[in-house]
This record gives sequence, structure tokens and C-alpha cells, in this order.
Amino acid sequence: MKRQIFSLRDVQAIGASFCPRAPVLHAVSKHAMFFSANEIKELRVTKFMKTIFALMLFSFLLSCRSFSAAADQRNRAIILTDIEADPDDTESLVRLLLYSNVIDIKGLIATTSTHQRNNVYPESILRVIQAYGKVQANLLKHEPGFPEADALRLLVMHGVPEYGMRGVGDGKDSPGSKWIIKTLEENDARSLWICVWGGPNTLAQALYEIRRTKSAADAKQLISKLRVYTISDQDDSGIWMRKNFPDLFYIVSPGGYGSSTWSAINSVGPAIRNEVISNRWLAENIQQGHGPLGALYPDVAYGMEGDTPSWLNLVPNGLSDPEHPDWGGWGGDTNCIRLNIHLWTQRASQAVCLWNPNRGQCGPMQLIDLYRTSRVNMAGQFFRIQRLFQVTRLPCGDGEKIFKMILPLVWTGARSLMKKPIIRQFLSWLILMRSR
Repeated sequence: MKRQIFSLRDVQAIGASFCPRAPVLHAVSKHAMFFSANEIKELRVTKFMKTIFALMLFSFLLSCRSFSAAADQRNRAIILTDIEADPDDTESLVRLLLYSNVIDIKGLIATTSTHQRNNVYPESILRVIQAYGKVQANLLKHEPGFPEADALRLLVMHGVPEYGMRGVGDGKDSPGSKWIIKTLEENDARSLWICVWGGPNTLAQALYEIRRTKSAADAKQLISKLRVYTISDQDDSGIWMRKNFPDLFYIVSPGGYGSSTWSAINSVGPAIRNEVISNRWLAENIQQGHGPLGALYPDVAYGMEGDTPSWLNLVPNGLSDPEHPDWGGWGGDTNCIRLNIHLWTQRASQAVCLWNPNRGQCGPMQLIDLYRTSRVNMAGQFFRIQRLFQVTRLPCGDGEKIFKMILPLVWTGARSLMKKPIIRQFLSWLILMRSR
């Protein structure tokens, strides 16, 4: 059988043809993936081995491309908040700003809700941003990408100070509703998440205007970008939107709060560390002696951070996909309740499903320590807690879901192994043996 000679340059060219911008190409250019540039100048590889090598390289780099793309493509989000209706909106806003480097925040809009029907308080959002501005430089010491406080201030808007459908219709436009339309019209292929912490009538007004002023084709194209996650129905405009825009991607626990994901945060059980959501713990670890942003974190009144699930699944942790809420994730787990309609309802107090080695099956599991890789600001400005909502139950009949959660972990481990010289030397030897 005729053999071909491949130099180090040839091997690099093969890699570049598959994934020209993949990060792993640094390893290809320096080490020829599996081969030491100092030890191997030429490889005698049969056509069969060339094919096998190309397929291996293609699979690795294709996976690399998908993960690097996910890291570069932050999820866009606009927040609708009835801040000041209760303390948990401010709690969720403090936490959100600590993830503002991995989520592309496009708007912070003060709205009404069933708990606050005639007032909006954008100044309360600005107060939290002011405290964030005092710690932003310190956050940048530990991770890049945190936006300037002035840039966030420009994103603060408000809806009309009217409840529900009384704030939807002709002449009910607001800076918030206009901003939603403007953001949708931007030349950006990414989905736009509307995370609703209170009443959603500002979004309803935006949809009303889109339908009134746009052609059917243009309206459909804009609405197809929307991804809505509401913390239950906190006014009557949510029902109106789901009825009038059946193609709208919409996550909700209809009606009351009984099946909402946030209820799991405050669940009581023998395996749940409830002390970390107590006011005493917050005082010691968040509010006192941890900088100006931590000082603004309110005491828990009705429940801690009830609005955080609306955006937590947008954090690119590799364990879920926001476009598939039925896979589960940090933002909870959902069911699609009707065919051909993008309406997702939340399963009560559920999140990701992991294998429980003690039970030999998927079942009750406390995942708080998995998520609570506490990010401590070493200069003492602020302590970012990370806490996963407690898990009660999730059936594990979906092998694809589990596979897609485990794949990123396997890939990370494989890349770590490839960096070890002994592994590269072994693979170099193995391929040389097969080529002789």
C-alpha cells in the first residue's frame, strides 16, 4: 500500500481546515495535537490512518467550536421589575449585577404588579447600580467583562404606572415598551430574553404596538426572537399575551405561586441548608463588612430572591440550554403543555437531574454545594454567594437530557488530559506504531 509523508506543517493545515479559529489550534500549532515538534519531524501515515486522524481531529475541533461559540454568545436579557413591591427584587438585582459579565443586560425596566399597582420606581434600580459602580473595578480584578455603571444607568427605563391591561392600548407607550421594540429591531440574531419579576404589561404594550404598526411578516420575525420567563402571573396582561400571541415563547407557572421554581429556595427539609437563607447568615456574610453592594442586600421578608430563576438559566454553565427549558437547569424545569405552542409551565421545586450514587437512580438530591462555589472578592469589597435552588424530584427517563448535561464535563476533562506531556507522547507512539 502506498504511504504518504506528512510534515508538521501538513498536520497544522489539516487542523486549520476544520476549525480555523478554534482555541485548540494553539495546541496544534505548538505540538501538532498529539505529536512533539521536537521529536517528530515527519510522520509516515497510510491513507487509512490519515482518515482516522482527520476524523479524530474534526470531532475534537467541532466540539471545541461549539463550546467556544457558546462562551462568546452571551444571552441578551431585559429585566422587568416591580422593585419596591417587596425586598426580593432588590436581592435578585444585586445578584444579577454580579453576573453582568456573562449575561448581556439590555434593559432594566421598573414596572407595576398586583402587589404595586400604581407606582414604578426606576430610582431604586439606579441606587443599586450606584453601589455596583463602587465595586466594579474590584470585580474586574477577578473576571473581565463587567460593564461600567454609567453604561447600566443608560439602560434604566420605566413602564406606565398602571396595573395590567389598563396600561395596554393606544396611547399607553412608555420608555420601557419602546425600548423593548428598539432592542428587538437591532441587527442581532440572538434571542432576547424578557425576565419578568412583576407584571408584564410593559412587554404586552410592546407586542400591541408591534402588531399595530408592523406587517404580519415583520411582526412574526420580531416575536420569534422573544423568550419570556415570568415569575407567575402578576397581572392580567400575561394571559392576554398568551391568548393573542400563541407563537410567543413563554415560561410561566400560571396563576399563583404554588408551582414556581423560586418556592424551592425557601423549602424546609432535613437535607436543605436553610441557614444560608436566614437573615442572620446574610448579615454576617453579605450585608456587613462586605462592601457597599452587599450592604444594599435587603433582609428576607416573604422569601429570598424569588425572581432570580427568571435569569439564572442564562448563565452559561454548560449544564443546560435556555432554548430547551424542558431539559432543566438552574432556572428550574418545565413542561410544554400544548403542541405547537411555545408555552412552558414550571414543575414545582425542580432543577437539574443528576445520578445519585447512594440511591442508584435519579431522585432527591441536595445540590447546594455543587453551585455554591463561593466567589469571594479577595480585596474584601464583596462576597458573591452562588447557591443552587434545592431539588426535590425529577424523573430520569430522558437519556438525551443527561447526556447533554454530562458532555461538557467530559470534554473539559479530555482537554485537561491532552495537555499532559505523557498523554501526548503515548498517542504519538500509538500512531507511529499503527503507521508502520
